Amino acid sequence: MGPGGGESGLAWDARWWLYPEVSGRFKALWYAWEEAQASDKPSAMSNWWIHHLEPHLRVILDGDTGPMSHAKADGSFSGWPALQHRPVPADLLADLTDD
Repeated sequence: MGPGGGESGLAWDARWWLYPEVSGRFKALWYAWEEAQASDKPSAMSNWWIHHLEPHLRVILDGDTGPMSHAKADGSFSGWPALQHRPVPADLLADLTDD
């Protein structure tokens, strides 16, 4: 594991918080963890591992297409820029929220 997809094909940048997708996925994992910890269901933690942690880690650590796949040891790459967007027209939003 290393910057830009190390020998094992996994990518990790110690400055993970610079990648919006990575920090967003960790936040989602944290919320799911808290929910599983508070659950009375005996299988809640297994569900967290299988349905939350493993899928997110596969994306986060993917050395080919993951958010840190092009990380450089010298810090010259710290994530892809956000996609361009324009605000959604107000009338379209109104149509979507009408019941």
